[in-house]
Amino acid sequence: MEYQPFNLLGIPYAPYCQEGFENQTVMAAALETVILQCEVESGAANRHVQFYWTLNNTRRIVNLANHQIQSSGKSSILKYTPEADDDFGMIACWAQNDVGPQRVPCYFRLNQANKPDRPRNCFTNNTGELLQVTCEPGFDGGLKQYFVLEIRMAPNSSTFEVDNPVVEQLNDQAVITESKTVKPLYKIQKENPVFDIFRLDSGTPYLLVLYAVNLKGKSEPVVLTQEMKSSATNIVSSEISASQDTLTLPSIYVIIMALIVLIASLVIMTAIILACRSQNASRHENLNELNNFHIVYPEPDDHKRASHYESEF
Repeated sequence: MEYQPFNLLGIPYAPYCQEGFENQTVMAAALETVILQCEVESGAANRHVQFYWTLNNTRRIVNLANHQIQSSGKSSILKYTPEADDDFGMIACWAQNDVGPQRVPCYFRLNQANKPDRPRNCFTNNTGELLQVTCEPGFDGGLKQYFVLEIRMAPNSSTFEVDNPVVEQLNDQAVITESKTVKPLYKIQKENPVFDIFRLDSGTPYLLVLYAVNLKGKSEPVVLTQEMKSSATNIVSSEISASQDTLTLPSIYVIIMALIVLIASLVIMTAIILACRSQNASRHENLNELNNFHIVYPEPDDHKRASHYESEF
């Protein structure tokens, strides 16, 4: 951390970076002009502050030309255009006043921006009604990147090579021109490489061309082939499940009615069995009575009396 003097009496001191200007990182492409600004504190000696800028590219330290620098008061601006790899590195803003030079400069780490890397670990999820394409972002090249998915009809030839779309103009929306040879059916742009695609024809093979884009250019494409599943399977299965759901309630009624009929049958059979047992018991008692019945024959005298009595009449 840079030394900041404790000054209550207005005593002049050597410049130091204002808070927020100590260390910054800037991304730039070759031949791209960047504007770097540094501000310092130097107490009462602000009128006599002078600035100079240096570049350290690990090979050498060079002073940057004065025509690139505009300074006023305690602020300095550098307009810098890197042209080659050696023009990138650590840029330092130095200030000096009547007390002395700045001890620790304001640093700008100028990194070279590149085209983004292509997306990684891409996979698809095909449900028949929805095709989802998911990837992981690659290195953005040091610049804000976008992701583009092109959906094309798959050619018959297995040796077909994707003619990548030509990047004609790029702005904050990453506008991309169409391919000059094979026009995509759909083109989708998103900030994250996750795409949901609907209304693709089932049984039709498609080419999925996915790439990243930043202000430097576009990445190499990721090419996937995908054939949409037929949604008939899903429809049939849904109809079957729906019919099963509709039959669930009547099946409960059938089970209940069957139980009722079974119970009633058991009751009737029990009643019949009891009735049969009751009849058998009655017959058994009658047989016992018959077995116990004795015929009494009249004695001879009584028989004679009866005959005499009948003759009188």
